[in-house]
Amino acid sequence: MIPISSQVEKYKKIIEKKMERYGKCNTIIIGKFAGKENAFLIQNAFPIIAKYLDHVHKIENKPIMVHSKLERTLIVNLREVLAMYGQGIRLIFPDIIAIQKKMEDELKK
Repeated sequence: MIPISSQVEKYKKIIEKKMERYGKCNTIIIGKFAGKENAFLIQNAFPIIAKYLDHVHKIENKPIMVHSKLERTLIVNLREVLAMYGQGIRLIFPDIIAIQKKMEDELKK
């Protein structure tokens, strides 16, 4: 799950700082969702199982989808950040290994 935020200006400033310092920012992506610009927070991503999804975001009773180009960007960046996480570079704030273990244990029940 990749959380999103409507505080785009706040995250644009963070992206700028990361770009200056590292030359790139793959932990926050700015993109449109439901017709509005949002910040997709890969840095706050976490594992989830279907049981915990309680609804699909809809407008006028139609499910809102992430545009395919944005989806590809999110997937590429998430994979990169997860690979770095696996190498001990902690770019994701939640303890995704502990969360994943809990989800896997729950699925085994």
